[in-house]
Amino acid sequence: MTDSTYPTPDVPTDYPLTTLAGRPGGESPEKIMADITANSPALRGKHTGRPSPILRWFEYEHLRPPLAAVSSWFHALAHDIERDLPAGAEKSTALRKLLEAKDAAVRAAIEGRDR
Repeated sequence: MTDSTYPTPDVPTDYPLTTLAGRPGGESPEKIMADITANSPALRGKHTGRPSPILRWFEYEHLRPPLAAVSSWFHALAHDIERDLPAGAEKSTALRKLLEAKDAAVRAAIEGRDR
C-alpha cells in the first residue's frame, strides 16, 4: 500500500492552528483551561478552590532525608495535577494511583537501603 491509497482530509489552509503553548493571540495554558472549564457544562464549577483530601498523603517532611527525596518527586507531581486538572473521577484516579506509586517507590528505597 502506498500513501496515495489513504484519503487526504480537506483542511482549510487559512485555519489557525492551536498549540499547547496557546491559541492564536498568545493565551496561556491556564487561560485556555479556564475557558474550557467555563464553557463545558460537565466541568463548570469543578475547580472549587479546596484541595483534594488525598494530598495530605503526599507530605514528606516527616521522612528521613533519603526517603523524603524520593517522596518529594511525587509530592510535586500531585500538586501539579491538583492545580492543573479539573476535578472529576479521572483526576481522583490519577492522584490515587500516584499515591500507590509513591508508596511503592518509598518501599523500594527502604529495601535498597537495607541491603
